[in-house]
Amino acid sequence: MSLLRRPMPRTHEAHRPFGAGLPVWQLAAQAVIVLFVFVAFDTLPVTVNPKPGFVFNMMMLGTVVLLAPRGLLRHIYLSATVVMFFAWWIASVAWTAMPGEWANTTITQVSWTALLLVVASVLPKEKIVATLLGAVYAMVLWTLVWTALHPGDSTVLIQPGSGELVNVGWRGAFGHKNVMASFMILGMLVVLAYEPRVGRRRLAVVTMVGLVLLSRSGTGAGGMIATLAVFGFARRVSREQGRKMGATVVIAGLSALLAIVGVLTFLPAIVSLYGKDLTFTGRTQIWSASLHAIGQRPWTGYGWGGVWLDPTREPTFGIVRRLGFIVFHAHNGPIELMLELGVIGLALYLAMFLATVRDGWRLLHRDPEVAHIVLGFCTLVFITSISEVLVVGPWLSLLVMLRTLAMRSLREPAHQPVLAPRHDRGRAAIAGRGVALTAPGR
Repeated sequence: MSLLRRPMPRTHEAHRPFGAGLPVWQLAAQAVIVLFVFVAFDTLPVTVNPKPGFVFNMMMLGTVVLLAPRGLLRHIYLSATVVMFFAWWIASVAWTAMPGEWANTTITQVSWTALLLVVASVLPKEKIVATLLGAVYAMVLWTLVWTALHPGDSTVLIQPGSGELVNVGWRGAFGHKNVMASFMILGMLVVLAYEPRVGRRRLAVVTMVGLVLLSRSGTGAGGMIATLAVFGFARRVSREQGRKMGATVVIAGLSALLAIVGVLTFLPAIVSLYGKDLTFTGRTQIWSASLHAIGQRPWTGYGWGGVWLDPTREPTFGIVRRLGFIVFHAHNGPIELMLELGVIGLALYLAMFLATVRDGWRLLHRDPEVAHIVLGFCTLVFITSISEVLVVGPWLSLLVMLRTLAMRSLREPAHQPVLAPRHDRGRAAIAGRGVALTAPGR
C-alpha cells in the first residue's frame, strides 16, 4: 500500500487542465495520445480502415510538425535501434507472401509509431503526463460503461471455428481479456508514477486491479504482480545511493530467484487456479508447430503479414495441420517475431528493447518517474509476451515512445517533477513567476 500512500514530489510548474490555453500544435499532439489509446487498442464501436487511418495520422503529424516552433523540431530523438528494426520490417515486403496485408499492417504501425515518437520528442513533459493520465482515466471509465451497457459482449467470447460461446472473463470494449488486463497494468504504472492526489490514485489503482482480476486472465495476474514488483523495486533503488543501492539490488535478485523457484515448484497448482494446464491451454502445441515452421526459414522469417491469414499457404497450412485447429498468432512474442521477421528481426527488436531497459536504469536517479514507467512497462511486455504477443501493434508504438522519452530525459537538464500535490500548486505557481523556493532534498 506504500505505492498508494507516498507523497508526490514538488514541481516548479503548475498543472494545467487538458488543452487549457495551448498552441494548436500542442493541442494536436495531446489529441494524438488520446486517439492512440482508443483507436490503436481498437476499443471503439467503429472500424478504422488502414488507408484512411494512415491519411489521418499523417495529417496529425503534419499539423504538429508544421505548427511547432522551428527550433523544436531539431530535438527529435531518433534511436538507431528503432530505425534498424523498422528498416528490416519494411524490407520484408520483398519476401512476404501477402504484400497487401504487409502494406495495411505496416502503414498503421509506422504512422502511429512516428506520431508518438515526434510527440514524445517535442511536447512538454507535463503535457504528456497530463494527457496520459486523462487518457487512462477515460479508458477505465469507458471500460466500465461499455461493460455495463453490453454485459454479454464484454464477458463472453465466440470461440473461433466452433462458434461456441465461452465465458472467459471481463474484456470490456477490448478485443480480448488479456489486452484489457495488460492495458490496465500499464494504466497503474502511469497513475502510480504521476497522479498527485492520493484519493484519486487509490481509487484508480483499486479499480484497475479489480478489472484485471475480473478478466480471469492468468497472463494478466502474473504480469500485474511482476510489473508492480519491479515498479516498487525501481522506486526503492531511485531513493538510495552507494552501498544501500547495491544491497537493495542483491536482495531483489535473490528474491526474484526464490520467486522463480517457487513458481516452478507450484506451477501445476498455480495454473489450475485459472482452469489451465501445463500446456497453457494448448499454447505449447502452438509454440512447437511454430518453431518447426521457423526452422524452414530461420533468418528472415516469412515477411510481415506472411503468416496466419491464409490457411492454404505455408507456413500457416503446415502449422494448422500439425495442430488440428486454427490459430491467429503464435501466443508468444519472440516466436511471433521469428515467424514474421526471422532471427534477425528478433535480434533487432531485442536490441531496441534492451537499450530501453538500459536507459530506464540510468534514469533512476535522474528522472525517477520516467525510469519507473519504462522499467515497469518493459517488465509487463517481457512477462506477458511469454503467452501473448505484446511486441507489435500499439505495444511496439508505446515501446518506441518510452524509448524516445528515456533518450530525451538523459539529454535534457536534470529532472524536475512534472506534477505537484494539490497543496503545493500555489507554491509551484509562485516559483513559475521567478520566486526561488527551496525544494526538499532528494
